[in-house]
Amino acid sequence: MLFLLRVVRLVLAILFAASAIAKLTSINSFRATLREFGVPAALERLLAWVIPVGELGVAVLLVPRSTASLGAALALVVLTIFSCAVIVMLASGRSIQCGCFGPLTGGIVGWHMLVRNAALIAAAALIFIGEKDNPEALAALAALIVSSVVLARSVAPLRAATYGGPASADGVPIGTRAPAFSLTSAAGIPVTLGNLTSGGKPVLLVFTSPACRTCREIDRRVTSWQRDSSATLTLAIVRHNHEVSRAYGINRTPAALLITAGGIVASAPAFGAEAIDSLLGSATDLATAAESSP
Repeated sequence: MLFLLRVVRLVLAILFAASAIAKLTSINSFRATLREFGVPAALERLLAWVIPVGELGVAVLLVPRSTASLGAALALVVLTIFSCAVIVMLASGRSIQCGCFGPLTGGIVGWHMLVRNAALIAAAALIFIGEKDNPEALAALAALIVSSVVLARSVAPLRAATYGGPASADGVPIGTRAPAFSLTSAAGIPVTLGNLTSGGKPVLLVFTSPACRTCREIDRRVTSWQRDSSATLTLAIVRHNHEVSRAYGINRTPAALLITAGGIVASAPAFGAEAIDSLLGSATDLATAAESSP
């Protein structure tokens, strides 16, 4: 039994250390993942460092037997909170790129991660119980998991408020001037808001992400959208640019937002392929209304 616990401790420590190092060596990628999970901007930079440093601490504590119980307890808290966050994410129907191990792994956050986490939770529980010689171990383990679930549930309403509606509290109000931006197209050509509106037509900004399953449907529709609306509308795709997304209050993808030829925001963000279709259908009327507003 002691040999088994030693092996499990070592494997779990290696996994936590690898996860921490991967995050620290690709901090911007991990920050993007936190953003996708709905972490507020005020906490994003802090958590991007606190989480991997905490994982390193867990890895260090798991190695010696004298601190293994504490390391296992902290591992249980971290894994339970992350599992709850994944459940909330999947229940919302959103799809994001996994940044758990930085560039070491790719793929989309999915239910398979809950299976993986369940195995890791079982390993951490085995260490915690196995290294404790008192009957209170199971009670302490249950208390840790319950407290983690309560904490994760308390964060869920904040996340729902961030992602649940058609426009976030930080969105650009209709009738105000659209934030300027400067991007580079796939062909290496500079693209600015001024360039897009210079043709005298309203501009539909469509926001997509490579980690978003629904965005693949948007990619398939873009050609037909451009063909059908080219006479009255300029369509521009903004792919995975968090700075522009934040400036426009776009908190999930796919999304679209209409801007008049005069650079005025003419609509709230529309989320999803069908909503974008609907926005396209009413783009001319919305742009005219926004331009004529005092």
